[in-house]
Amino acid sequence: MTTAAEQQISQDDNQNGADTEPVDGSPEKEEEPSKEEEPSVEPEIAKLDIEYNHLKQTWDRFQNFVPSGDRLTFEEDPQEPADVVRVVEQAVDFWTSCKQRHLFQNVITLADLFARTVDSHASMTEVLDDSTAYSSLLYSVLQSIIKASTRQYRVAEGFLSSLVKINQAVQSSLEELKACQEPDNVALRVATLYCQIFLFLGEFMNLYVAKGMCRQLYSHNEDFQSGLQGLVQNIKDSARAVVRESNGCIIERPLTCPSDALNEVRLKQAGLEGQERQIAAQTTFVRQQIWDARRHINRTKELVTERGSILADLVSSLRSHLPIPEEVVVQTVESMDFTPDDNCTGDGSSISILLANSCSVPQGSEGLDSPPLKSSSRRRITKFQLQFDSRDLQERFSNDDQVQEFGSEVRFSVDPDTAMALCEWTSSPRSQPLAIASPQPVAHPNDMTQLCACYVWLARQKKIPVISHFCLSDEEPNSEKGLVALAYSLIRQLMEVAPPMLDCDSECDLSADRFRRFDGTLDSWKDVLSVLDTLLCFAPPILFIAIDGLDVLEDSNTEDHLQSLVQILVSHTTGHAASLVEHGVVNGVVIPQGTVLKLLFTSAGRSRALQTVVEDKQLLCTDSLRVTELSPATDHDSSPPDADTVMVDI
Repeated sequence: MTTAAEQQISQDDNQNGADTEPVDGSPEKEEEPSKEEEPSVEPEIAKLDIEYNHLKQTWDRFQNFVPSGDRLTFEEDPQEPADVVRVVEQAVDFWTSCKQRHLFQNVITLADLFARTVDSHASMTEVLDDSTAYSSLLYSVLQSIIKASTRQYRVAEGFLSSLVKINQAVQSSLEELKACQEPDNVALRVATLYCQIFLFLGEFMNLYVAKGMCRQLYSHNEDFQSGLQGLVQNIKDSARAVVRESNGCIIERPLTCPSDALNEVRLKQAGLEGQERQIAAQTTFVRQQIWDARRHINRTKELVTERGSILADLVSSLRSHLPIPEEVVVQTVESMDFTPDDNCTGDGSSISILLANSCSVPQGSEGLDSPPLKSSSRRRITKFQLQFDSRDLQERFSNDDQVQEFGSEVRFSVDPDTAMALCEWTSSPRSQPLAIASPQPVAHPNDMTQLCACYVWLARQKKIPVISHFCLSDEEPNSEKGLVALAYSLIRQLMEVAPPMLDCDSECDLSADRFRRFDGTLDSWKDVLSVLDTLLCFAPPILFIAIDGLDVLEDSNTEDHLQSLVQILVSHTTGHAASLVEHGVVNGVVIPQGTVLKLLFTSAGRSRALQTVVEDKQLLCTDSLRVTELSPATDHDSSPPDADTVMVDI
């Protein structure tokens, strides 16, 4: 999706060309001579040549941005499909052998589909003059993006998913083209097609750089696909048009709906140069902000109106992993009451009041350092600005600590009381904390970690917003560094699930200066807690927070700090903060429902912070939890789908 960084990138394109300095200090790559436009050239060919030159400039900048270890160097020889396949094979080798290989299962399937059809571009561009130049640039850019995103599964998945759709549309058009007799003007239609493909590749590289500037490339929540799907759909339609609109060959295919405003203005960039291109890029940026806001409102509405069924579905899925009798699950699900009241009708008209203000923080809950109930002006902060200003927090934790491998073959055995408590906590329509610990250090601490991972995995499968952190690591933990890593990790993840625009009280300090005070020590702990408290107010209508291993962070130096962190989190499920969110008044309308925050703590040993803050009825102690793993051969869901069975709508 287009962000503020992409707007700046687009401005730089037109003002400075490819003058961006390499981030690693290496000599700048010399720009290749631009293709010369010949007189009396067809408009479609002229636009293609402009996009060719623009893509080369964007690619040069992209190469300079990517670290040298993730950057490819190219010989003077033209690049061919075999070169792309070679890079894909190297990436697959890494994905199948890395520690986090479970995250790349879908990527591997997409890579296979992509490699099967990547040669279609060389065949399609043969109808163009100087086709080798066009296809060589295309294949060079594909290699660069795949190489750069090899360690970033969300980037690779978003890119390959889009390219599979594009490749299959081109492949299908090629097959139909062979059946046509002397098609007319096919070269012009192919030129239009690749003008759009070049635009897509440039937009994706701009998106990559923008997310990279915010250090979000390794995020588990970022979306690298949805914002460009309108352009992908246009490319698919253009591929069909190569045949459908050629003389002597009419192919009946269903047409898609007209492009929305965002896609229309994005397409208008194609073929423009100089100031006209800059203005079009700025218009695209504005439309992108509107699109992001509408998408957030639609998603918020969906989560609000479907909370009951979402939690019921999650409880049902738990039966595949926990020994919960079916009648218990049915009884719990049927007892859930999500009947909307007068302010929350099914037609969504009154819900829109809640949605329109879903970016607002109720007065008095803006943060620890905000004066309660004080009338003050409001100001807006973009998510991008927050992520950019807080990018240095990534130095203090690893995104790998936010996930743990979990497969659908994993089963748990646990005493009935604990299983029932887990079921009731999951299905409850209210915000609740739940802490599960062993009464004493156990011989199998990974069992508790796997339970936490189970909830995270199921929530992601159901597309429920979830943030998580696993404090246990292979290395000997340092309690202070581990606590700082946990807090910074939660802050960055809360930004990922926040709305695109945050409407804050003017007293709320989410400035770059404040984030610069985060020095990786406990000296700035008050600032850390205040920012965490503020961001929790912007949580989506349903949010799962899962934290494993707090007990390993506790010692005499961190006990008070850890307790204060737990207190902030729990306060948003019970007490004053939850009350403000659930019964806040916006524009004279009482908001009946706020965020359903499910807060799960698991630990293999006792945590004094949890014992102090969490109520006894929400603190479970059990030593009966055990993990049993079924053979993967008996559970086909645990292995990646076969590429032949994956359906991609073209």
